[in-house]
Amino acid sequence: MMKRLMLLFAACGIGLGAVGRAAAQEPVAAPADLLVRVHFGGFEGLRASTNATTFREIWELPPTTELRNQTADRLAKALAGWIQSAPGASPEESQRLIRPLVEDLWRVEWHLELTRSEKGVVAWGWGLRLDEERTRRWKANLEKLVLGTTPPSDRGNRGVVFDQTGSWFFAGSSPMPSFLKRLESSSQTSPSLADHWLKAELNLSGV
Repeated sequence: MMKRLMLLFAACGIGLGAVGRAAAQEPVAAPADLLVRVHFGGFEGLRASTNATTFREIWELPPTTELRNQTADRLAKALAGWIQSAPGASPEESQRLIRPLVEDLWRVEWHLELTRSEKGVVAWGWGLRLDEERTRRWKANLEKLVLGTTPPSDRGNRGVVFDQTGSWFFAGSSPMPSFLKRLESSSQTSPSLADHWLKAELNLSGV
């Protein structure tokens, strides 16, 4: 269930970000265990870019804001119905938890990585550049979506690993220390929107 949740959120973020400048490639020397690596600069980062004046004006128009809110509402409702969240959570409650996360996915900078071990186990990690308020919301909402009212002894592999490094919030299926190290090295830098807004590395043969 968590894989479905993570892949759906990633698809929403990538789909919304794809209207901007994007670079996609299949790296020649990609690590054998790498399946997907995505970096999205976030719409909030465009405010610091001198190359997006017209886009910012369009993005802040009332009709654009209305359309954006309608899209977020519909995505949250669709995800809540499709995911069939943790025991004890109604579709309405799941929608309420998902809605602010969908909004953040196109606002903030994030990195997503999927890898596969030699035994074929797929691990995923998600790092989002969040302030303290958003960090608390992401952790609290994901915990409720994934675990709900399930007793700790019955949670099995439903749990999600959370971590914090610099300005990055990490959620993943395992600690993924190499991914955390890359996030930490970029914790003091801003997204390079001059080079790309959305960048994806895909190991097509692995996928």
